[in-house]
Amino acid sequence: MSERTYELPSGNELTVAKNNTVWYGFPGNKSMLSDFYSILDLLDLVDSLQQQVKKLSEYKVSSKQFGELYDKAISVVRQNESNQKKADDNYRALLEETIQLRDQLAEMQRERDRTIAELREDLEFYAENGNYRERIIGWGPEIPVIKDGGRRARKSLAE
Repeated sequence: MSERTYELPSGNELTVAKNNTVWYGFPGNKSMLSDFYSILDLLDLVDSLQQQVKKLSEYKVSSKQFGELYDKAISVVRQNESNQKKADDNYRALLEETIQLRDQLAEMQRERDRTIAELREDLEFYAENGNYRERIIGWGPEIPVIKDGGRRARKSLAE
């Protein structure tokens, strides 16, 4: 153990020598204390308390840093919640738009199928050989293609 000197609030000094003797008094005028073992215990206690205070002050700094990290973490969590809400809103909007586009596409497909069916019917009308032959309908002979006069074709072309 090395020699240690403690300045006391009264202005006196307490010195622990290398041989574990304790000296007390004003600087330059010290006397050895006879019951120095209890004082050594007391000094060990003081050292222990000082170390604990030092650790607590380090912890205090760590607590401040922890507080800053906690605040930052809370900020990040709130930002993530906000981003998640925006993502959910965007997802819902895209889903609604997708449903509308799907419905429009389905309607377009139905319209296409109707148009194809009408055009097929018109082509079949003109492709049918029997529609170019004369038939007796009502009071006289009639040829269906001539009676139509291209009406079906013009109607299909107009669409």
